[in-house]
Amino acid sequence: KARRLIKSYYKQVSRANTLFTNYKPGWQTDPGMIYIIFGNPDRVERTMTGEMWHYKQKGFISKITFTFVRVKNIFTDHHLELMREPTYESTWFAMVSAWRKGLVTINE
Repeated sequence: KARRLIKSYYKQVSRANTLFTNYKPGWQTDPGMIYIIFGNPDRVERTMTGEMWHYKQKGFISKITFTFVRVKNIFTDHHLELMREPTYESTWFAMVSAWRKGLVTINE
């Protein structure tokens, strides 16, 4: 079980690096970190100013929407930063706890 979990986690890190690397590795970006822990969003809304990632309720995790804003950056035109909100905290810690307990199944 541990081997499967570790393999799944590093697979997510690899995907985050492929999808979100710009001037720094994808796993270090805000979208990359959310992607690693939560997987593919169920729905994405893109605007000129950013993106909203929607996740449906899954088991013990309630539905949540992460909002990213496009921030000016001299290295890239596609730098997104998570708008950090207190409402994210409980869901984030619940999901990280689920990873630690081996309860996570990432949608492929």
